[in-house]
Amino acid sequence: MMTQPIKIKVLFICTGNICRSPMAEFIFKHLVDQAGLADRFTIASAATSSWEIGEPVHPGTQAVLKKNQVPVDRHKQARQAGPDDYLSNDYVLAMDSYNLRYMPNMDKIRRLTDFASGRWPKDVPDPYYTGDFEYVYDLITDACTGLLEHIRKENGW
Repeated sequence: MMTQPIKIKVLFICTGNICRSPMAEFIFKHLVDQAGLADRFTIASAATSSWEIGEPVHPGTQAVLKKNQVPVDRHKQARQAGPDDYLSNDYVLAMDSYNLRYMPNMDKIRRLTDFASGRWPKDVPDPYYTGDFEYVYDLITDACTGLLEHIRKENGW
């Protein structure tokens, strides 16, 4: 009888869960799938606020992901993170310092940009306000690539 590999649980968090965190969720899922590691991960996203609960992924996020051939779950709806999300995930990745303030102080909670190459700012700007979905896509892709490399190294894959 074969045993299932232990799944690493990754949760991306932003303010509303309609722009940045779902973008990171879908980019990371795509990178993991391309690496042939989909069976080793559970990947999701959530919000620190209740502002957008039930709303679909922002059209700007959907457009930039489609342009870059990253699959999007069209049924994804914004949800707010709860206490169990912080406890049950192995990696909880905040998009910026604003969101970190609303999250518990735990070692597994980090900024997504902690895994980016050195050329990016510490905070992922919110394209809801800036409109620059391309820039945010590039930043998140770089950071998600670094995150996957970190997890692979940590687990000897």
